[in-house]
Amino acid sequence: MVVIVLLLRVWRNCGISIFQFIFLCAIGCFSAVFLGLGHFNYASHGLAWYGSGFLIGSGVIFLTHHRNTTLHQIWKPISLFVTAFLILSFSVIALFVEPTRLEILRYEYRTNLVTKPVRVAFIADIQSDQFTDYERRTLMLLKEQNADLIILGGDYVQAPTMEIEYRLIREFNALLKEVKLEAPLGVYAIKGNQEDSRWYDWALSFEGTNINVINHTRRLNLGEIRVVLLSMEHSFSKRRFAIYNPGASRRLPQSKKQFILMAGHSPRFALAEQKVHLALAGHTHGGQIQIPFWGALFNLTAGLPTRWSSGDHRLPNGSILIVSKGTGMERGRAPRVRFNCKPDFLVIDIVPESSNK
Repeated sequence: MVVIVLLLRVWRNCGISIFQFIFLCAIGCFSAVFLGLGHFNYASHGLAWYGSGFLIGSGVIFLTHHRNTTLHQIWKPISLFVTAFLILSFSVIALFVEPTRLEILRYEYRTNLVTKPVRVAFIADIQSDQFTDYERRTLMLLKEQNADLIILGGDYVQAPTMEIEYRLIREFNALLKEVKLEAPLGVYAIKGNQEDSRWYDWALSFEGTNINVINHTRRLNLGEIRVVLLSMEHSFSKRRFAIYNPGASRRLPQSKKQFILMAGHSPRFALAEQKVHLALAGHTHGGQIQIPFWGALFNLTAGLPTRWSSGDHRLPNGSILIVSKGTGMERGRAPRVRFNCKPDFLVIDIVPESSNK
């Protein structure tokens, strides 16, 4: 009904001024957002198909009424067709192409604190509401990296109801058993905010696997590497955390230096400039929409610089923070789009400084 009224308005006002013309185009496109009634996933599809359809229809009506269109007037329908084409192109990319164009982001960290290479894989924000070949392929690619240490960074499933979510974690558990993630230094799962305040134990996702569940901040001594895995609450906290267990640090030989890696679901913990060499996090999804030459539109993490939404960043204290864009997307009422923000997981090679690798 709305589109009919708007197109009739265009039909009766083909001689409209430029201001009326722009106003009608704006209404035609952005009314899709209101048609979504707060369900922004519907709004994104509405803007793509309804908005572009309105523009094309307006252009056709204009040409129908102005068969002898002058060069002075032809810019109006052409601009409508071009705008519709751009909206359709961006929509197809954002809705159907980029959400599954998985990247493996590889980094190398050289240090004199290790005598042999150690490969760390970090994957975050699978955040699926259905497990398809994409999720299976993602986990298989993760396994194929032959990492020495695998860290799962939280947010594994997301569904509209707890009952559906409970079914999904069973499906996720079956997928993990099928893939069989393994690593010499262990596979660890961090709790994300999607796993918080559930009536079931989120660890059910990993039941019957060799994946170690992290409910509380845990410190691991893995030879030349010391790993601090933060609880969900601690990853959102802006305070420094002890690298060694409280009361034990004074008994450790301080001359024996280790490479320190800290990982948490949210990168907010990095605001405290933790005394670590490398920090890993997810949660931001890279913003899901990144504007070329600008970056993420937002990251929804209080106090976190927008530029920290993805990629590697050297902090003022010399630490390196690497934030994954995640392999999934926000679900529920959020628009399920990715634009200029491909999903990813991280592979970091920590190698001896003198290595020729």
